[in-house]
Amino acid sequence: AKLQIPKTVLEADRIVNLPKMKTSGPTQVTLSLKNLFGLLANQDKKKLHRVLDEVLPYLGKVIRQDMIVVDGVVAMEGNGPLVGNPVQLGVVVAGVDPVAVDSTCARIMGLDPKEVKHLVRAVEMGVGSMDAEVIGTPVEEVARKFLRPYSVKAVFRTFRTLPKIYL
Repeated sequence: AKLQIPKTVLEADRIVNLPKMKTSGPTQVTLSLKNLFGLLANQDKKKLHRVLDEVLPYLGKVIRQDMIVVDGVVAMEGNGPLVGNPVQLGVVVAGVDPVAVDSTCARIMGLDPKEVKHLVRAVEMGVGSMDAEVIGTPVEEVARKFLRPYSVKAVFRTFRTLPKIYL
């Protein structure tokens, strides 16, 4: 399949990617590589949602990111990326290697990055490395176990956050 990536993205002098730290049903995590998916045309997104684990590493290879700054000040757990629950985490993760940044964020959310298919595929494709040099607070000091998407606990917590409807 041929992807339509905006010319302004491909010709940009610099690209700074600013994703939020979230869990996601289709991909387990929504971070820098998943954030690139938003650059695609809507008709492409509809077709490609079924093969995100293959598409996201490809986007990471084609779209050069000069800096990635992940906002984990208030992160999201559970049934993200749209209806998850806020987590007061208070962290910002930054770097230039999308796989290293996303793998570090996965660890912070209590996930093994080797179990995130698109990250494994990105390493295989040479997009980046899961081994990050952490400067600052060690991951272990900020890590916590996020609720996984579609877990029973996450579903019930999502229902509690929805507005009450009275007839």
